[in-house]
Amino acid sequence: MFESGCAALPDNDLARDCEQHWPYWRYTRLIAEQVFGGWQQGWDRIALSNIVKCTMEDVISRKQVPPTKQRQMVDHCAGKLGVIGREIEQLKPTHIVFYTYTYTKPDGELGKTLQEVRISGAGRWHTVKAETRDCGANQLGWWTMKVDTPWAIPMHILVTNHPERKKKKDFTSLVVDWLTSSRVRV
Repeated sequence: MFESGCAALPDNDLARDCEQHWPYWRYTRLIAEQVFGGWQQGWDRIALSNIVKCTMEDVISRKQVPPTKQRQMVDHCAGKLGVIGREIEQLKPTHIVFYTYTYTKPDGELGKTLQEVRISGAGRWHTVKAETRDCGANQLGWWTMKVDTPWAIPMHILVTNHPERKKKKDFTSLVVDWLTSSRVRV
């Protein structure tokens, strides 16, 4: 699922407004510029998914969904429906960055569900490292995984925190370093 709204066009007034107010967009743009040499070049190679089908917030009341319901929602969309796996199969990425660590820690139930996402023709997801990284005054969850797929050996996965309230330079440097240091055979 591709984002709409702020991401609709990278060089319009709405996008500039989003960048001023939302670290997600501002930091993602900086990461794209550093990895691909420019925002437009990066934009053409990045697909953004908010995994809204697995949201942890009731979209009507805007209230947090209780943990028991969260597990059911994620199990349903990731497991039973296979939405995330099919999204990945269609896009064929070499790298995935999830800004979802708060909800999908490796030792939590939702993290286990993430590891069970099935991709046609792919092996099982396996953890490379689960740790924390310094990011200014904050600690980031930093969970890296790999899975061999028909299009990338291995496909690299990073699960980290959302960039909100993180130092821009520190956060983007960590993600850029991870993206540029992990090699893939296609």
